[in-house]
Amino acid sequence: MHLMADQRHIAVFDAGKTSCKLVLLNGGDYAEIEVLRQEFSVLQGPPYPHLDIDAMWSFLCDSLATFETKYGIDALAITTHACTAGLVDADELVLPILDYEYEIPPELATEYDDLRPAFEKTFSPRMPGGLNLGAQLHFLRATFPKEYAKCGTLFNISPILELAVDWRCKVRADLFRLSFGSLVAQTRHLFVTCGRGISKEAFCANVFGRRYCAGE
Repeated sequence: MHLMADQRHIAVFDAGKTSCKLVLLNGGDYAEIEVLRQEFSVLQGPPYPHLDIDAMWSFLCDSLATFETKYGIDALAITTHACTAGLVDADELVLPILDYEYEIPPELATEYDDLRPAFEKTFSPRMPGGLNLGAQLHFLRATFPKEYAKCGTLFNISPILELAVDWRCKVRADLFRLSFGSLVAQTRHLFVTCGRGISKEAFCANVFGRRYCAGE
């Protein structure tokens, strides 16, 4: 990673569904300065097991504010599991972010197996639970059709957190007052125009084919 001369302190946020940590590194030798960590529980419902995204967001806001006050932050990197997706309309998350290890009902899993392209086309193996993002989306579409229909854009967690901090320009405690869902809605145009988000229709067309998007 190439750093600018003024990037003395790098904050690295590791977002996991049951544990998050924010690590502050020295930008010169990458030595660890301080670590803040918090454990979380998967919320069991309703309507299904889902990530406690608001608690994660609060932890990130508070931890960034702490590091900014104590040391100053010059750069931020975010790492997380890629198989998490938020579905949003113009204002809010339309459904909670599904636990990617949730075992979707067998009949829906079978339907997904019939829909998904062959490995030779995607180089993505069939994995258990919702570890294939397409399996999560098929479950949500089949089980919550009204909510799913409201979704215009889907995103992974890491890009929206990165853009949220960029959008707010400076890491300060008084800037982090929105819920995660409201933040998503206000930054939605940013991650779409930056190529970090994708329309639901485009994603499903790529994964399942355009007839699936049309409900055929």
